[in-house]
Amino acid sequence: MALDGESVGEAKQRRNTGEATTENQTMKTMNHTEYPRRLWQRSVEELRFIIKDATEAQRANPSNPNNGYYADEVLYAAAELSRRKLA
Repeated sequence: MALDGESVGEAKQRRNTGEATTENQTMKTMNHTEYPRRLWQRSVEELRFIIKDATEAQRANPSNPNNGYYADEVLYAAAELSRRKLA
């Protein structure tokens, strides 16, 4: 569904990037199959940055509708470090 002032093509692009929209905010949605696979290619430094950044985002705005997404990022990045025995 296209938003006010948004073309159908823009709506399709928004859906393809994993964004859902509430009244005035864009919510991220996690692809629980693809995201962990993408982490296989990340360096240890990148995984630790993801954990740090997502945790800081959650703390900065506890009422953010994307906090579930950020929590998933932290858990998947930590699981990948654990898989590599680097946690």
